[in-house]
Amino acid sequence: MKMMKLKRLLIATYLLGLVASTQAAGTNLALNYDFELPAILSDGQTVPGEGEIKLTETDPAVEYWYPIAISGIQDWYYTFDERDDGTGNIVKTGTDIGLGYGLDLGDGNTSQVLNINRWGRRAVQTVAGIVIEEGMTYTLTARCYIPLDLDEFGNAVYDFKIGELALYADAMDPNDPSNFEAVPLLGIAYGVSAKANDEVPSDLNVLRNDLGYVDLMVSYTAVGGDPYLGQNLTMSMRTLNGSAGATYWDNVSFTVSAVPEPISLVVVGIGCLALVRRRRR
Repeated sequence: MKMMKLKRLLIATYLLGLVASTQAAGTNLALNYDFELPAILSDGQTVPGEGEIKLTETDPAVEYWYPIAISGIQDWYYTFDERDDGTGNIVKTGTDIGLGYGLDLGDGNTSQVLNINRWGRRAVQTVAGIVIEEGMTYTLTARCYIPLDLDEFGNAVYDFKIGELALYADAMDPNDPSNFEAVPLLGIAYGVSAKANDEVPSDLNVLRNDLGYVDLMVSYTAVGGDPYLGQNLTMSMRTLNGSAGATYWDNVSFTVSAVPEPISLVVVGIGCLALVRRRRR
């Protein structure tokens, strides 16, 4: 009788732990994951209105762009373009990344979204308080909007548009947040608006459809002896250089889950078998 109670206690304890770990694993660690936080603004700037896209410009001297721009996106980082301020000094004040609101993106979503223009621009965020640990799985997902252009007859034009979702094993460089050329890549996925395009290798993680959007996912599991143990993790979204237009992003999610240890599975198996036998009696 005592043995049966012990087995039931083991099962209950494990299942409670399993529920707790599952709940923790479901926590989205991405900040401003839906881009609904208000845009960072400077004097004279306003948030995007219905149907508007506003890119980033922080210098009032750029008289055309500044009044119709924003000054930044909360919790997301990117490399600013360099320009001469007219006195020989090189300054970084703007970039082709911004926010759009109330756009027709194909799935009925009219909320605020991230806009990344077509010149190879990248928006990144290093996950706070998380480093790569053995036995853990890290999953990054996001919806990538790659709107189809229409011809004069209303038919979809399958231009080359491609968005890239990637996960890197390091923290971003605060002086150049978009530069990941020397950073280990853990996983990558692409969303492509075209039905077919020879420029995208067939062996890559590529999703295509006719909806104007795709849900992308990148996952990485750290095992014993993993060379990246202890490293930070950085999420990245990019529009590839040469794309026929911008891509838009929303609903970013970054979650962490533990890979069940074999001994835990054995405990559950033994406990379940004991319960089955008891019921049969």
